[in-house]
Amino acid sequence: MNLCCPVFSGLLSALSCASLCRMPPEHTSSVKRARISRGMTQQALAEKCAKSGAPVNESHISRIERGVYTPRPKLRAVLAELLGLDIEAFETSADASAGQSA
Repeated sequence: MNLCCPVFSGLLSALSCASLCRMPPEHTSSVKRARISRGMTQQALAEKCAKSGAPVNESHISRIERGVYTPRPKLRAVLAELLGLDIEAFETSADASAGQSA
C-alpha cells in the first residue's frame, strides 16, 4: 500500500502519487492545496458542502480547483469556511471564467 499521502494512499500507484504530491504549488490552486492538506477527496468536500447547505458535486469541485468554474457566493462562503481560505482565493477563478457560476 502506498503511504505517500493520506488523500492518495491506496488510490493510485506509487509513481502516480509521487508525481501528484510533488506537483509544484504554482500549478495547483489554493482550493486544491487546502483540500488535500485536510486529507479530503473531492467527493468528501462535495458532501461537506452539501451538509452545509451548498449542494455541489465532484465535477464542480474539480472545475473550481482548475479555475474554470466560479462558485456562487453561498458556495464560496462554505468552501472558504471548510477549507480555511479567504474568499479572495476564489477571485482568480472569477477573473479567468467571467460569466460562469456554480
